[in-house]
Amino acid sequence: MARWLVLVCLATAGCVTLGPPAPAPVVPEAGEAVDHLAMAADALAEGEERKATVYLSAHLSDHPDEAMTRAQLAELLFRQQRPVEARAEFEQFVATAQPMTGVPQKHLLHAHTRLMLIAQDEHDAYAEQLHRGIGLLTLVKGWDADATRRDEAAANETLAKAVKALRAARAEKSGDARANLYLVMAYTRMGQPSAARAARVCFDAAVPMGLTAWEQSQAADARP
Repeated sequence: MARWLVLVCLATAGCVTLGPPAPAPVVPEAGEAVDHLAMAADALAEGEERKATVYLSAHLSDHPDEAMTRAQLAELLFRQQRPVEARAEFEQFVATAQPMTGVPQKHLLHAHTRLMLIAQDEHDAYAEQLHRGIGLLTLVKGWDADATRRDEAAANETLAKAVKALRAARAEKSGDARANLYLVMAYTRMGQPSAARAARVCFDAAVPMGLTAWEQSQAADARP
């Protein structure tokens, strides 16, 4: 319960003016436990976002699989205009959250949107289009999981936009495995087996670099 309350505090913290450089992590006395998550919440309550990033980083060093804590760290770094660090944390969040359900799964769309914006600012056309395409495909997956929001016409329109973005990403980086894998998924969802098979051929010919563990497992199963 205490950890949940801390996460609520983190999630509801507002933007503040950046303060002085963040301090070094607290070093506990021998045998003393340090609750970095609680310290991060306290720092945010005091308007010290830079301190909070230090404490969240320290907490994640011991709890690397806490996806939503990492999402909070990534968001703080993004707001502090630290794009290189924010990108790394959002990418790690994606890798951790992909096989999960519930809140982490629902937060994937936001993470890909942030990664797209970072890529735009860095003039990285490949990453911008890749995360736009993955984000749109993720949006449709969310609709598919909610019976009250299923709209096949809207889904097909969104999937067409996803395919356009993923093809643009592939054009920016010839032989990219990741864009081709998501093209296989998009075409399969659209009911276009020939296009899915063609994307699969391109995927098989690519060097499988940059794939998350979940994406690797999907690649093993995605054979249209």
